[in-house]
Amino acid sequence: MKLKLFFKNVLVFGNILFALLLLIACFVPYIDSAKLAFLGLLAPVLILGNLFYALFWLLKQRAFFLLSFALVVLSYFCLGTFIRINFNKEPPKETDLRIMSFNARVFNRNEDIDQDNIPEQILDFVAEQSPDILCFQEFRYTYKDHLPQYPYYRISYEKGRQKVMHAIFSKYPIVQTQSLAFPNSSNEGVYSDIVYQKDTLRIYNLHLESFRVKPNAKAISSESSNILFNRLSNAFAKQQEQAALTQKHLKQSPYLNIVCGDFNNTQSSYSYKKIRGNMLDTFDEKGHGFGKTFNFFKLPFRIDFILVDPKITVVNHTNYEVLLSDHLPLMSTLRIPHKK
Repeated sequence: MKLKLFFKNVLVFGNILFALLLLIACFVPYIDSAKLAFLGLLAPVLILGNLFYALFWLLKQRAFFLLSFALVVLSYFCLGTFIRINFNKEPPKETDLRIMSFNARVFNRNEDIDQDNIPEQILDFVAEQSPDILCFQEFRYTYKDHLPQYPYYRISYEKGRQKVMHAIFSKYPIVQTQSLAFPNSSNEGVYSDIVYQKDTLRIYNLHLESFRVKPNAKAISSESSNILFNRLSNAFAKQQEQAALTQKHLKQSPYLNIVCGDFNNTQSSYSYKKIRGNMLDTFDEKGHGFGKTFNFFKLPFRIDFILVDPKITVVNHTNYEVLLSDHLPLMSTLRIPHKK
């Protein structure tokens, strides 16, 4: 009898803990707090935990069912859904624009993937998919001339500058490119103005602050919890600062904006919410499944995004299951409204 009571108390305590954490996580996208931001990363786990408790208490006919169920409903309105079901794909038109975003992890320069021909595989993949505009995060300068199908490109390269390199390749003319400098960071953003069918589009290629934490138990356990928490908090704080700078720049743009990039955080984060504003997330519009772009402890996370001006129609969105980096590439097909 005592053992039964003990397990019941453990379940109740766990239920209250998961419910409290999910309640806080629901407000993370709206709060500029680096200390609470890690709960945004845990949001999918917290939602699944509360779903488990809701089903468990429902079978037991307990009032606790209402607590977890209500919080799962609240999380849907605050955080959105982490899965999309979309079987009805519209056939693209020849005039539609295809744009790809891909963190290529410096083309496997550090040999993180145990294969010799990763750079060639990346180049072959790009050639096969043939996007009209290609945004690389963590590009490798050696391969700038290995994409002849793109007559126009800009690479954020300056000799001696300690910044992660990014590149924008285009089949359409690039009229200007500028850096979106992030202070006190090796990460940055860049943007290019591209002439597309007599219109000009502004393409942003972002790489928000990295955590610099290897996603494995051995690497994480080697650090004290205080050091790890402070490192994550500092990264979250920089992401939020970078998001504010990006959002300010987006508002000043005279053109239709398209944002590609590795945000190093999920759709449950303040930085994502800040940058997105009223823009459309192409995965939300036309994606299917979890939209995974990165594995963390074998859990699917969506930390790479393509966001577009609400005047742009999202025709298709695809996440590619190709293991050429620690990130997966994604591509969206867009229909651009033309000036009359």
